This record gives sequence, structure tokens and C-alpha cells, in this order.
Amino acid sequence: ATSPSYSGRNWRRLLSGLATTYPYDVALFMTPLDGTGRIGAEEAAAITVSMAVHRSYGSPQWVRFEATAGADAGWSGSAAVQQAWAGVIKAWAARFGACYGHITDDAHTYATALERAVTGGDYDPPLVPRCHQVLRGYSWVTICAAELAARLGGAGALAASGAFDEVTELPGGQVFLRATATLEEYQGQ
Repeated sequence: ATSPSYSGRNWRRLLSGLATTYPYDVALFMTPLDGTGRIGAEEAAAITVSMAVHRSYGSPQWVRFEATAGADAGWSGSAAVQQAWAGVIKAWAARFGACYGHITDDAHTYATALERAVTGGDYDPPLVPRCHQVLRGYSWVTICAAELAARLGGAGALAASGAFDEVTELPGGQVFLRATATLEEYQGQ
């Protein structure tokens, strides 16, 4: 694995390499730089935003997209920013027919809090290939596979339960569930 610094040349090399290789992991980290083009203050790590795509080693047909934002990236305490992140996951889940997704502040990038508790949090969680049969976790925002939503009575029944602030059925039948209006309200649920 390589971790080159950003430059126009390295970016073009990465993009051209994606067309000719079968990568298992690609990650992009964004953080403020100082005047010399280097990571500046010590607190920069807290405002780092990353996006990554991981192909499952055990089941390469499964791909995970992950985005993380440090506590100082503007989402904590901001309902508007949290709603924007929720809108992003809803749009991308609909676009790609995702069978699972979540927004949380209690899981590291590769395993959900539930997977960590049950399996120890493997880098390649065993529930990924089974996400049409088993919910990988439950978070402030959760994308529930169509098959699981149907077993629970569908979007209408989930909305009628009163357990969610928002329930939206996506075009592929999967269901977008938001437990509370903001992430902070979800604490202790």
C-alpha cells in the first residue's frame, strides 16, 4: 500500500491506475495545510475528512464506501450539517442500491458498533456479504436492505412504529431510517 502526498501528478496517476487495476483499498484524506503545504497545527487531525472505498478481501464483489469527519469538521452540534450528511447517504444509497449504510459516532471505519461487539470488529466484517439477511448495525441513520424492511412490514410499518424521526423508502426498496432529528439526541438510545 502506498500513501503519497497530494499533487496534481499523483492525483492523475491514481485516477489512471484505477482504470487498469483492481484496487482493494483507495482512501483520500483531506485536512488543512499550513503555508508550506504540510499538515499544520496539531489539532488538524480533528478536522480531517476522509473518503475511502474498500473491496472485501473475502468477497470481492462487495464494496464499502466510507466517509469520516473529525469532531471539529463542523458536524457536531450543527443540525444543518448533520442533515446534509444524512442527505448524502440517502442520495448515494438510492443511486447505488446500497443494502446497508449508517451515520454514527460510535464505530470505527470498518465495523459497526454491533459488529465490534459480536465479532470483534474485523477489517473485513463477515456480515457484509449477508447484509440482505442480517442488519449489520443500527445507528442514528441506518439504511436497511429491502429484504429486511419487507420482513419488518415495510416502510409504512416502520414509520407507524414511532421509533424513527424519518422513514423513507428508496427506489430500490431499501429504507432510510433516521432515529432522531440530530445525532446528539440519539445519545444513549
